[in-house]
Amino acid sequence: MKTIRYWGKAQPDSTSHHLLQFHCLDVAAVLTELLHVDEILRKRVEGLARCPFGEILPILQFFAAIHDIGKFSAGFQWKRADIAEKFGHPPYLRANKPPHHTEAGWWFYQNRIMSRKTDLPQLAAWRAQRRVLTPLAMASIGHHGAPVDGQEVNTRDFSYSHEAALGHAAAMAELYLPAEPPDTLDDEDQFKPLSWLFAGIMVVADWIGSSEEYFPYRAQPMDAREYFAKAQEQARDAVRNCGLLHPAAALGREFTSLLPQLKGHSPRPLQQYAMTKAVVDGGPQLHIFEDLTGCGKTEAALLCAHAIMKQGGCSGLYVGLPTMATANAMYHRLADTYRALFDDSGTTPSLMLAHGQRNIEDAFLRTIALEGDAAPRMGELKDVTCSQWLADNRKKALLAPCGAGTLDQALLAVLPAKHQSLRLAGLSRTVLVADEVHSYDFYTGELLATLLTFIAAMGSSAILLTATLPQSLRLKLVQAFQRGLGSGLSQSMDKDDFPLATRVDGSGAVTESPIPVEDGSGKTTAVELVHDEHAMFEALVEASRAGACACWVRNTVDQAIDTARRLVDEHGLSPDKVILCHARFAMCDRLEREKEILRRFGKKSRPEDRAGYVLVGSQVLEQSLDYDVDLMLSDLAPMADLIQRAGRCHRHRRERPEGYGESRLLVLSPEPIDTPAADWYGAVLGKARFVYRRQALLWRTARLLRDVRRIVLPQEARKLMEGAYGEEIAAPDILVRADADAEGEALADKSLATQNGLDLTQGYASGAGSGWADETLAFTRLGDERVQLRLCRIQDDGSIELWAGGAGAKACALSEVSVSTKRVDKPDSETVSSALDGFAETMPDKGRWVRLVALRQTGDGEWAGQVPRDGKLVSVRYSRAKGLSIDGE
Repeated sequence: MKTIRYWGKAQPDSTSHHLLQFHCLDVAAVLTELLHVDEILRKRVEGLARCPFGEILPILQFFAAIHDIGKFSAGFQWKRADIAEKFGHPPYLRANKPPHHTEAGWWFYQNRIMSRKTDLPQLAAWRAQRRVLTPLAMASIGHHGAPVDGQEVNTRDFSYSHEAALGHAAAMAELYLPAEPPDTLDDEDQFKPLSWLFAGIMVVADWIGSSEEYFPYRAQPMDAREYFAKAQEQARDAVRNCGLLHPAAALGREFTSLLPQLKGHSPRPLQQYAMTKAVVDGGPQLHIFEDLTGCGKTEAALLCAHAIMKQGGCSGLYVGLPTMATANAMYHRLADTYRALFDDSGTTPSLMLAHGQRNIEDAFLRTIALEGDAAPRMGELKDVTCSQWLADNRKKALLAPCGAGTLDQALLAVLPAKHQSLRLAGLSRTVLVADEVHSYDFYTGELLATLLTFIAAMGSSAILLTATLPQSLRLKLVQAFQRGLGSGLSQSMDKDDFPLATRVDGSGAVTESPIPVEDGSGKTTAVELVHDEHAMFEALVEASRAGACACWVRNTVDQAIDTARRLVDEHGLSPDKVILCHARFAMCDRLEREKEILRRFGKKSRPEDRAGYVLVGSQVLEQSLDYDVDLMLSDLAPMADLIQRAGRCHRHRRERPEGYGESRLLVLSPEPIDTPAADWYGAVLGKARFVYRRQALLWRTARLLRDVRRIVLPQEARKLMEGAYGEEIAAPDILVRADADAEGEALADKSLATQNGLDLTQGYASGAGSGWADETLAFTRLGDERVQLRLCRIQDDGSIELWAGGAGAKACALSEVSVSTKRVDKPDSETVSSALDGFAETMPDKGRWVRLVALRQTGDGEWAGQVPRDGKLVSVRYSRAKGLSIDGE
């Protein structure tokens, strides 16, 4: 058969090759095996196909077997001239660069395989269903991570391989497809939702099917049917060993056996609800858990996820958090408990860490023996805690049975980012647990809503956790999930209780369940608005001298740095007593800061550890760390943020210094008068006006706190939130008018998220998104564009080393700090300055796409260097105590 005279895989340094038809059959065998052994995946495919599994499987097998039809093109075959000449292929000349084989494949499918002018009797009856099949064809042929259009392809690209490619398509149709399509194919849009999942499955099948370890190269002819039977045996071993299969959920386990770290404790109210009432079946479902910080929402989510898994609704879970710091902390929490959620009689489940800086996490690296970007072979898998094959690329992270990471990794599943379908395939099997959903901006919140629509359509489930959530946002998230289910949309939320559990079941029905308040869990924090910055400093100094510990959360990094300096220079506090934490520290120093904060103010801190210490920082102190102070200070921020900050005051039960037995929050705020100036907020808080631009919200927050003078949780949480975010309290017209630009930006952000987010109804196609790009160019959050500065130290002898010391990907990541491109120009090419050229060559990434900064010591722990801004060099200073400062700030 002519089709076998074409290569599909080859060794780079020899003519050893694997015939193209055999590679296609390898991938079809892997797909078949995946759907055979993975019950959840099979159920998802059948549900999305809207036809019996026995009818959809042959169609998927056929498309898997022609996924590389474009490799018959002369442009691909002549990538290896030595093999093409060996096969006797005619010479191939093209004026411009040959098209990628996926582009060539799409052109050939549309213009030859599905053309009525082509004599292909094996597919004659199927051509009538061309429009129905198009989304699946795109998902298969676009298996390199993005849809294709084939516009750069022409007949010359298949000038001598046309008959061979058609022969392959005919052979695969004979092998898999019945002569006539099933009667259930009656809707042109039928397979569009399925195409999103199929695209992800195809990426996985192609990756596994390309493993020479399990599918050794074969250059000798063999009957296709006979080869496929052999490939199926090989696929069984490959799929079993790659770490993709999820263990069964543990059955018959009680509270403390599921959460062994809570041995000796009883379930808290929300945990009891999650374990016994939340889950009634294994259908798609959305749960929203609203409860106070520190009341066990995470454990409740794990119990709820396990109940869904036990009912057969999903087979794993992924916990998405707002920051890398919270993701790392969650990874450590899960490491102690996650195995209890799974049956222990079979394969050990993998635990995956998923975010852009996971190379810095020693605990994760130890589980996989992986440093940097090494790509192990499947045979080197270590069934410890994390499969190496899953770990060698964070795009695979959501395929693991259990994972923790940033929510961004999940949001990339609904952006036109390369390999988004791989992430979506992972989420189709797992329960998404999204923590701190109140903390996201309009843009990210809109993407989260889109993700919920996709998750519901896939038949999967999600659990959202929040301390405080406006009713309008809760309704929006419920409606997003209902939209994916194809059910009617709720028009309002009925309950205003707090704590509250909201459930949307597979029919779209909503149940709101008030959660009893746990005895002793309530807390009252006295609130005082302070209009004079000097009074805030005095409160900190007084607390320090009284042996108490205190914290001031500033709204900008520059304000935090200046506050720490003034406490020492102007108010006489010892530098050793002031701890500064913000986002402009190199990662190695920030991690050390966070360890120091937990040592001084954490749950296990002793009175002598805490006495007299003052913590100053930016918003990173809002969410990432479990710390507790005797007195909390904050700049005025939206109500949800202030409630979070207040939660760090008297967070743990302990003896307090005299005079600090009551939880208190001091808020630096302009006075919420009825006739404020247009720059009411900025006049007191300065550049924080660019962080929180909606003054009406801030004014309502300040007015409420001035009037009630306390935050009573949980009883008054809903009242405070609705009062601040609702419209019942009228803000002054001058602030509403001044907010017009901010409101316009908010609407634009929502519109941009809608534009950028993928459209489920369009199916896997280039038109379903706003332009497909590498994942690094797909924005999951808005704000200033960022550039990574990689700090390097120049020693007295002229030698250069990374700021964190050492070498490799981890040392590079630990030496980086992220800044706005308004402060530092982006790298303008793939090269770096000549002074650091040689040193950059020692780095795994050669210093590309980061800005290398050479620092020289100037004394007193200070280091100085220069960076370009607007084409000119400006000075920068860095120290382990203060972080990064840039001249002109």
